[in-house]
Amino acid sequence: MTTKERDPAIDRASLLSNAGMLDGRDNTTESCENKGLGGISRHETSDHYESVQAQSGSIRVTRCKDNIQYILQKRAGGGNWPWKAVAYVHSRALLPDVLQRPSLGIPKADVAVLLDQLAGVPA
Repeated sequence: MTTKERDPAIDRASLLSNAGMLDGRDNTTESCENKGLGGISRHETSDHYESVQAQSGSIRVTRCKDNIQYILQKRAGGGNWPWKAVAYVHSRALLPDVLQRPSLGIPKADVAVLLDQLAGVPA
């Protein structure tokens, strides 16, 4: 095999191993803890995502990693990436309206908690 030819299986395995995902666990948190970062993650769907703005029950509001929009997420179960996006909001001023949309099915009590938490977070 020449240097230009590569085995795709080996390349994929080395990429996954380097990313800490080969064993199927979210090792991002472990590597963050080992570096003294307190277990934070840059993966938006991780339990340990660093930009969670508010959370109540199985609903949370995060900022995207580029800090250009808010993401409304629902917990979708366990696994490596347990949070699923249900809405993207470009303006903080629109969050109350989006949180109260009947189509999202967010309980009123959770909406109240989220809005209260967001009020205490700098924009």
